Amino acid sequence: MKRVMEINDEVMRAIKSTDENEINKKLHVIVNETNKAATKAKTSIHMLKKENVRLEKEGLVRSSDLRIRENLYNATLNKFVDVTKKCKEAEEQYKINLKKKVSRNIRILIPDASDNDIDMIIKS
Repeated sequence: MKRVMEINDEVMRAIKSTDENEINKKLHVIVNETNKAATKAKTSIHMLKKENVRLEKEGLVRSSDLRIRENLYNATLNKFVDVTKKCKEAEEQYKINLKKKVSRNIRILIPDASDNDIDMIIKS
């Protein structure tokens, strides 16, 4: 997430489109790595839950230990959800900032461009 914010700053300072393209490539690599790590974490968290259910069914752990395991599972799940939300927010902020930058550049080139004109140029 910190790296996405750094890349966000880099893209806002980039002057050349080639620099922006390089920065976008960096972001895609980071997003792909993050998605892989998130999938692994999600699988591990799911396995913790399954293990807790199994231990409870089979009566292999004391109830106090099971509560501790469930509390750890819930804390881990909540942290995972929070981090995931923050990553998505950082990615979304990157997209918003990039769109603002492109809009500014278009307004420099075409001062009387409407918002609709700018949106159509960005989409094309």
